Amino acid sequence: MDTEAPSRRPVVVFRKALLSSPGPLRADASALGTLPTAAFQYCEAIRTASSFGWYIFPPCDIRALWDGTQILLARNGEWYPLDAVPYDVVSDIDPTFIDYWGKFAPPDMKKNWPPLVTGLFHPGILQIWSGLLVTTAKGWGLSVGPTCNLRSSSDYVPYEAIVEANYCRPLFINVQLITTGREIFISRSRPLFQVKPVHESCFSDETMRCDELDGIAPVGDAETGMKEADWNGYRASVSLLYEPEAFSPGRYAVERRKNRKRSQHKHVR
Repeated sequence: MDTEAPSRRPVVVFRKALLSSPGPLRADASALGTLPTAAFQYCEAIRTASSFGWYIFPPCDIRALWDGTQILLARNGEWYPLDAVPYDVVSDIDPTFIDYWGKFAPPDMKKNWPPLVTGLFHPGILQIWSGLLVTTAKGWGLSVGPTCNLRSSSDYVPYEAIVEANYCRPLFINVQLITTGREIFISRSRPLFQVKPVHESCFSDETMRCDELDGIAPVGDAETGMKEADWNGYRASVSLLYEPEAFSPGRYAVERRKNRKRSQHKHVR
């Protein structure tokens, strides 16, 4: 299957519906400066994972309290059960939103904007709208989950999901509240979750198939076991464990960057 991104349009398109909300931010190789210096300098695998995708922020500061039974939200200095918070609470953070939405929405959608914060069927879960709408190119989806190598909070944990957004849809995240009995603060100035483009072939049944140990070959198997090229690759990857004098910090990073340059040069030609 051809997994190349379309040349005339981006794989992911974000649209700001709530203009006051933070926009997406390209994920950072240093995890916003929180990675240890040695990891940032020498570990290309961590850098690549950290910079893959975009950070998504909450549309506003959210103050929640989870007592083990129900969720309370702070609004105008008071605490309200989540179910009692009005559907148009979004107007609290952006008074212009309803007029803006109504100006561009078709007649049947003029009062159907996404809820800012809602509860789900399972206790202690918040669904938070980012203020963004998202569309992916045909054949592409979004992996949605916690920020990579960037600790968010010990009070809550974003769930992971894969969203197929080949049509425009609100970009939500489901968050499990963990701490009970005290205020949980979710700041709009800190990324809440991370989204990454994933081609549909990556999560298809065919790709994940492992029938009869189909992808788990014994090292010594006559047909699918380790060949000379496999042993050479293994030898190169573990040589530093047995030959300390050959150790070179960042060797993998250097190799990866060279390979990327070769690949880019090949595509340019």
